[in-house]
Amino acid sequence: MTKIKPAATHLSSQTNNLKTFFQSVSREHDGESLIGVFCLVFDRFQRVNANFGHEVANHLFAQATERLNELVSCYGRLFHLNSFEFCIVLNPLPNKQAIADVAQAILQIFSQTFPLANDQETFINASIGMAVYARDGFDLDTLLKNAHIAMLRVSQQGGNQSLFYSMAFNVGQSNFTSLETELRKAIARNQLEVIYQPKINIQTGQLTGAEALLRWFHPDHGLISPKQFIPLAEETGLIIPIGDLVFHKACRQLRQWKAAGLQDFTMSINLSARQFTQLDLHQRLSQILIDHQLQPQDVELELTESTLVSQGDASIRRLKALKTLGVQISLDDFGTGYSGLSYLQHACFDTVKIDRSFIRQVQNNPANAIIIKAIIGMAHKLNLKVIAEGVESQEELEFLRQFNCDEIQGFVFSRPIQAAEFERSPFMVNAFERLFQNDKSLILAA
Repeated sequence: MTKIKPAATHLSSQTNNLKTFFQSVSREHDGESLIGVFCLVFDRFQRVNANFGHEVANHLFAQATERLNELVSCYGRLFHLNSFEFCIVLNPLPNKQAIADVAQAILQIFSQTFPLANDQETFINASIGMAVYARDGFDLDTLLKNAHIAMLRVSQQGGNQSLFYSMAFNVGQSNFTSLETELRKAIARNQLEVIYQPKINIQTGQLTGAEALLRWFHPDHGLISPKQFIPLAEETGLIIPIGDLVFHKACRQLRQWKAAGLQDFTMSINLSARQFTQLDLHQRLSQILIDHQLQPQDVELELTESTLVSQGDASIRRLKALKTLGVQISLDDFGTGYSGLSYLQHACFDTVKIDRSFIRQVQNNPANAIIIKAIIGMAHKLNLKVIAEGVESQEELEFLRQFNCDEIQGFVFSRPIQAAEFERSPFMVNAFERLFQNDKSLILAA
């Protein structure tokens, strides 16, 4: 990999140069003006490496840095900290709005494409965290730390924006660190549990499978929402051991059910973005199937549109590699992204799952009704199965049945439940027909 030379754009990665400039600017502070310190990172630049290779990525990085430095030199100075991260120290400005305007100007220059070879173009976005001297700190280290915290917040929210540091972030960071510690303990102590939500063939009433879902039952704090700990696991890399745990538990349970006589049953398991990029994913999944004596077609991998988009063209190669295993692949949360259609043309999928946001009260939402009909019709013409998730009412159920949706899952039939309860539930003895007769006793409470 060719090393980028920051000197070409008059950057300095030396800490003493940064401190010297900050000291010079802070001496100009008159007590009324404000000095902005930015922490800036290029969003998802690793994807550029994956899609175009190191040489193109280096050239693109140099272009982006030059464009950034050209603007920043009008307001202060730019310093290359590490990897794709920069520090910007602004000259004194009259108020916070003036500082925010500089950040907006930086984001604006990245709204224009960067040229690549063969007449191709691409975009680079940035996340900017902002701290203000002396409101957010009196020394450079403190200001940089706080700007970095704000920048991480921006990145977690999708990037391509700026955010001022707030003292409230410290509380979140403290909780974040504490939660990470507790999550590591939970993995070691086997406190993470896999539960199952059944999938039903909407036309025949047959139980066709289940989705394996992760839950964390903390001994002191009770149930901790996946919305809290899954993003944390992704960011810290803990999603890798957690993902292995889910795969092993779900496959072990599936093997037990098959041994007990349950046939034509598929276990669906979610695959996170971090897992999807593992170089040895194919080998790991193959070994898990062997360990639990399962056929590949017994397992369905669920990937969201956002996971695929984040990997660019490399996602198609990875999907095709997974298909060689013989597993089924489902495109989850279909309709919520902006490029799901482009992936369907590559024939990597067996199933599309209509996101619950389209299902909710569909009988009273003509626009969503049209979208659902179109998705079902298109998917069937592509020989894809359609599953509707989040079905909660008889009206939603009847609508989906009328327009030939293949399968459903949702509270109208069952909440996600533990394996033992799954085995005792009425749907295990084909009670689905009575559900259409409004036998409310069979609808499991959420």
